[in-house]
Amino acid sequence: MQLTPTSEVGSAEEQQEIYKTRSQEIEKKIQRVQLCIDTLEAGNDKWLEYSQNQPLKNEEMLRKRNMMRLQKKTRDIPKTIKIAGKPAFLL
Repeated sequence: MQLTPTSEVGSAEEQQEIYKTRSQEIEKKIQRVQLCIDTLEAGNDKWLEYSQNQPLKNEEMLRKRNMMRLQKKTRDIPKTIKIAGKPAFLL
């Protein structure tokens, strides 16, 4: 919408209508900016939560991996004992 400068408009009613229209347009722009700000804040909060929890998840993943390795090694112990010719009472 093309708005003319207020100095070129003659009557007070026309100026009031122009100010009202401009005010509405500004309010719409403010609402759009506020929506963008809210979206950025939500994304920032999620990223902050993710980045703070990530080291804990990595530690947990390493613990699980080490437990799985330990379980695999303990499963292989009876096989090793059998191969060595000793009784496999650990089964």
